[in-house]
Amino acid sequence: MKTLVVISASYPYSVGEDFVYKELKEAEKYYDQILLYPLTKDEHPVRWVPEKCIVSDLLINPPASKSQGMSLMLSVYLTELLKSGKFSFVLKNFRSLFASIKQCKQKSELLLADLAKYESAETHFYSVWMNDGALIFSMLKKQQKITNNFFRLHGYDLFDERRAGNYMPFRTFNFKYANRVFVLSQAGLDYVKAKNVYPEKLICNYSGLYDHGEGPFDEEGVFTLVSCSSLKAFKRVDRIIETLKEIEFPVRWYHLGDGDELERLKTLAKDLPPHVEAKFKGRLSNPDVLEFYKKHSVNLFIQLSETEGLGMSAVEAQSFGIPALSLDVGGVKEVVNEETGILLPPTTSIEELKTVITSFKNSTQNSVQFRQEVRGYFLTHFESVNNYQYFYNLIAKYAKEG
Repeated sequence: MKTLVVISASYPYSVGEDFVYKELKEAEKYYDQILLYPLTKDEHPVRWVPEKCIVSDLLINPPASKSQGMSLMLSVYLTELLKSGKFSFVLKNFRSLFASIKQCKQKSELLLADLAKYESAETHFYSVWMNDGALIFSMLKKQQKITNNFFRLHGYDLFDERRAGNYMPFRTFNFKYANRVFVLSQAGLDYVKAKNVYPEKLICNYSGLYDHGEGPFDEEGVFTLVSCSSLKAFKRVDRIIETLKEIEFPVRWYHLGDGDELERLKTLAKDLPPHVEAKFKGRLSNPDVLEFYKKHSVNLFIQLSETEGLGMSAVEAQSFGIPALSLDVGGVKEVVNEETGILLPPTTSIEELKTVITSFKNSTQNSVQFRQEVRGYFLTHFESVNNYQYFYNLIAKYAKEG
């Protein structure tokens, strides 16, 4: 019996973490049973899990209890205080950080007791994020209660600048007790490698997407743009609207996703010229996003975020052959390049964006042939079966290190 123990943020509950679906679907091929422990849940419909997957709510808001192991909890804190390079911040925030450590210690005890119910000749432990899940496994690894520990870094759990005090919680401790840390992009790997915190444990492994074939393409139809993201300020969807105000030919623009900025953006879109049509499709499930691309001819995917981890929404569009226009932030250049579309400096102006889109409309990139090249790049770099085979093979290999 071979077992994979996974801690997710919320999958299969809530929205987001669509990539976990693909990770579990591929994990079916390599494991006899999968034990999934989400950390949170809400009232959204429960999503798909493999038949061999058991979902447990054990780690979701467990009742408070007196955790044993003060020396372990102090070890976690002191490792961060002395080794993270953020002495003042960690010292100042002792109370909140130690509360997090204590909570994870309690959850680790619950998890360990629960795992005793399952027989397994070989068990691998994987946290989807470097969050409480990673800390739970790292604590158990330090105690030698488990023999391996793996987690991924995306963006939220990667860049110090996204956190208070430019401090990424428990990176030092988590890295110390991880067998390997998988980073979603080469740019992300380079960033965290420069921190010089167990750099030998870092591996770049792209998330994968399934191939759903070519999308439709109507060369004579209305020029169509698509963006797909949460509507948050840093996604800068308002710059798409400002650019469309300057476009001088008929355009149809769809945005897939919603968020705090929705009403403001709808108001801004009312000032678009008559030849520009804007459609806000709202939050769509991942299957609905795929269905959209299967049914709509899209000339160009566009994202103007001020920060991105890798830009998997662009990859999703590219899987259907749709070229992308993006700004060169985070790991986006690993997705958007001369083989797949247009990569622009972060400082690109509205006028320059207008010129680039106009030029694209009349270029060889807006063609069936180029779209086939875009799909070829996707199949080589981001196809799920290949990427997750590599991922699970590496877990099996490095788990043996103990």
